[in-house]
Amino acid sequence: MSNTENQSANRDALAPWPDREKAHGRETTYAPISRIAPTVISPRYLSEDERVHIADALHAGTSLRQTAAALG
Repeated sequence: MSNTENQSANRDALAPWPDREKAHGRETTYAPISRIAPTVISPRYLSEDERVHIADALHAGTSLRQTAAALG
């Protein structure tokens, strides 16, 4: 590959994404990313607050039975 071909290939690689997609004959649109997190995934899993409570109780030396009774 000559130096001019190499420079041309590098310019193509640095092109913005929409230009590269159009250059290949296809234009793609993507759904917007939602920044809203689900509030409850499943009641089956522990919430972050419950996990913190368990970690704090274990660090304080509370038994697992007492911690479970406190969580309900």
